[in-house]
Amino acid sequence: MVIIICFFFLYIITSESIKSMDSIQSLFAPLDKDYCLLFYWLTVVNFIFLAIAGLGFISALVMLFRGKVTIMSTFYSFLMILVYALMYFQSRLFYSMCVTGNMKVGSFGVGSASDSLPAVATQASGASPGAYRF
Repeated sequence: MVIIICFFFLYIITSESIKSMDSIQSLFAPLDKDYCLLFYWLTVVNFIFLAIAGLGFISALVMLFRGKVTIMSTFYSFLMILVYALMYFQSRLFYSMCVTGNMKVGSFGVGSASDSLPAVATQASGASPGAYRF
C-alpha cells in the first residue's frame, strides 16, 4: 500500500498540472475525477486485507480450541478484522464521495438536472404550505 501511495505522489509531482502552476492556490484546488481511482484501488486492497484478516481470525479460533494459542492472540486477530473493516469502509466512503462530488455542477446526488437544489427550492416556494413533501 505504501508503494501505491508513493507512485501516486510521484505521478502528482511529475504531472503537467503541477509543472504549469502559476500560483500557490492551485496546490489546494480540487483534483479531477481521475484521482477518484486512487480511492477505488485502496478499497480493493483493503477488502483483500480484510478477507485475509478474516481467514486469520478463523484459523486463530481453530487453534484456540485446540489449545495452541492464547485468547489474547485470538483477540488481536479480531482487532485486525475491525481495523481493516474500518479502513475498507473509509476508503469506500471516500470513493463514493469523490465520485458523486465530481458530478456536473447543479446536480444533487445522482438524480437528474430537475433534482438540482435550485429546482427543488423553486418547486417548494411555489407550492402551498404543507403541500410539498420530501
